Amino acid sequence: DGDRLIISNGGCEYYVLTFRFETSRFEADTTDLNFWSSRIVELMNGVTDGIDAPTDIKKATSILRRHIEAEQIQLYDEITFEPGEIRGYITIDRIQKVDNKRYGLEISYIVGPL
Repeated sequence: DGDRLIISNGGCEYYVLTFRFETSRFEADTTDLNFWSSRIVELMNGVTDGIDAPTDIKKATSILRRHIEAEQIQLYDEITFEPGEIRGYITIDRIQKVDNKRYGLEISYIVGPL
């Protein structure tokens, strides 16, 4: 369908797994973060089964979905999915219009400090 998915893996003190979707399936104002965050959940649910990661992506995405339903999302909000000394959290990093028909959506799954 012409969509792109770029996965970045990095970190040292923190393990960071970032997903960047470039899609033309949806259209809305880039400032409507709850709309786009819901689309990120939808896109992540479509790829989760193919991801082998040391963090529970399904659980984290489910917690993000519940968070979106409960309150207004902001960029870089730290949404905890694994509390404790070594915390796991999600951030919505970027919503951008790439061109006339495509939007770039970025989400990071972060664990740390290790």
